[in-house]
Amino acid sequence: MTRKTKVAKFPLSVKLGAIRDYYSDGSSITAVARKWNIVRTTLSNWLKSCPVDAKELSLPMEVIDQYRMKHAELTNEEILQKRISDLEQALAYEKMRSRAFEKMIEIAEKEEGISILKKRWCQTVEALRSEYPDVTVETLCGLFGKKRQWYYKNRGKVISERQRRKLICANVDYYRWLCPRIGCVKLYIILRAELGEEITHGRDAFLRLLAEEGYILPKLKRRYTTDSDHPYHKYPNLIQSVDAKYVNHIWVADITYIWIVGDVLYLHLVTDVYSHAIIGWCLSETLEAENTVKALEMAIQTAGGDNLCGTIHHSDRGSQYACYAYVDLLRKHHIQISMTERYNPTDNAVAERQNGILKTEKLYLEDMFLNYEHAKLGIEKAIAFHNYQRPHMSIGMKIPMNVYRYEEPGKNLWKKTNGCSCPDEK
Repeated sequence: MTRKTKVAKFPLSVKLGAIRDYYSDGSSITAVARKWNIVRTTLSNWLKSCPVDAKELSLPMEVIDQYRMKHAELTNEEILQKRISDLEQALAYEKMRSRAFEKMIEIAEKEEGISILKKRWCQTVEALRSEYPDVTVETLCGLFGKKRQWYYKNRGKVISERQRRKLICANVDYYRWLCPRIGCVKLYIILRAELGEEITHGRDAFLRLLAEEGYILPKLKRRYTTDSDHPYHKYPNLIQSVDAKYVNHIWVADITYIWIVGDVLYLHLVTDVYSHAIIGWCLSETLEAENTVKALEMAIQTAGGDNLCGTIHHSDRGSQYACYAYVDLLRKHHIQISMTERYNPTDNAVAERQNGILKTEKLYLEDMFLNYEHAKLGIEKAIAFHNYQRPHMSIGMKIPMNVYRYEEPGKNLWKKTNGCSCPDEK
């Protein structure tokens, strides 16, 4: 078994004395080592690591002691400078890391269409208060450039994610009860106005929530019907490649079927193209022209009826629109007559679309109407919702009757480059 060699330890005074004798007396390393009773190799190592030169060591011991203290101070300063340098590097890294998170939030806000910092700073301060109880609220608010008063004002408005989802689902259920086929984008527009963006968040986040909760609706098949075999005069198409420029510029009319138990009813509609508001309608048990005339009379009354000389009435070539009673009423109010030149639903796209909106979003989702009175009540509710609550993409997600009465329409979000001006809305 090998025994460990015990390393001798010498006081600093012995080290400095031996080194001083070597430089001051001019003696050899062996002689000085023998004088101080140390190993020659040890003295040689001391000389190599000695921080002072021969001139300084030839001075008295008191001067050497002063030098030693000064050297220790310099060493401490170097350590301090290194520590400062390390802290500066760490600070620069943390600044870069903080900027990286800020950039990531900016990108997320841009892509998701929400304001994370604006909407979540109050909740973050609330969480930090429990994590750093010794830090003041004012300091924590300052991290986000906010004042303490704003925190206390907004903290009561913060709700949990579970509460937010529950609130959104309850409102979606309500509007789906009013209009079972209303699309998710329109629900977002309605609820953002009612609840605020802090609840709905961005559109994409809102749609993801509805998808997760099972609110995305399947598409339904359309149904088309018309009859234009009659002896009346057929008028040319005046609105081809013409856009409505103002309220009551272009009206479109159409008739659609409404099924009831054991029978069918007919809904006659007149729509203002500029605002997409249904301004005249009549539900009847027959296709007699007198019922179509009633819908037109309601539209004329809604428009005021005094000055309609700039209005164009567009319809298909059905006998109800070409008959003398209907044409005479149009001419009486100086309304120009326009008709489709062939049977193609896109030639009367807005009218066809209004039929689709009422049926696929509302009427098809109801239980079948029992009778005429039941159907009329349901259609009154559907048209009221369509005119006064449902936002339309074709007028920039605005409400039809608001545009008809006083607002400017927004950008047509459905218009496409292929010329199809009225595709499906969601």
